[in-house]
Amino acid sequence: MSLSFLAVHLAIAAWVPLFDDEAYYALWARDLALGYYDHPPMIAYMIRMGTHLFGETALGIRLLSVLGFVASGYLVGDMARRMSGGAAGLPVLATTLYNLSLLVFALGSFATPDAPSTLFWVAALWAALRSTNTPPDTRSATLWWVCTGLIIGFGGLSKFTNAFVAFGLLAYLIATPKGRAYLLTRLPYMAMAAAILPLLPYLFWNLQNDWLGLERQGARLVASGF
Repeated sequence: MSLSFLAVHLAIAAWVPLFDDEAYYALWARDLALGYYDHPPMIAYMIRMGTHLFGETALGIRLLSVLGFVASGYLVGDMARRMSGGAAGLPVLATTLYNLSLLVFALGSFATPDAPSTLFWVAALWAALRSTNTPPDTRSATLWWVCTGLIIGFGGLSKFTNAFVAFGLLAYLIATPKGRAYLLTRLPYMAMAAAILPLLPYLFWNLQNDWLGLERQGARLVASGF
């Protein structure tokens, strides 16, 4: 099922002309930096990898974004399989419904910050599911919790709204008996530390540039209009 949606999105990505915002992000990819005015830098990195393979074409600019949306659909299906105990047909249904949702269906062929944001959002939930279903006294548990934190951090390098993933997981840890048991271990705190690591270069860039990126995004919270 994921391969079917991949084929559709690749066809659209190759033939539809670039939108203004995509061309703007493609300019970022020509001159990679630790941060930019409008958004964190992850979309620029993804575009750069795609154009390295296929040049500054529509497909090259959009390739990694398309792959990211398709990968997130696969992870949704895998979460459905794990949470249902392997129920037949449910992973395919979950992947299909996810790919037909408005955000993924509308933006799944284009290079915007929503592409890495969605990928790392879903991947963080997938890794958190593995973390909370692995015995806490094992090496695997440590690896999964650190992986969850790192993915959340990479999500923050994609779009600031990915912070809500961290807030949601923290709420789970506080609100559920299983979650509160994990709070008595080192694992959630290792995940928090891991989440900060990918954000340090972006924070350093903001420090060097008068907190320009954080100020730009923060201004949206106090905008007078919708």
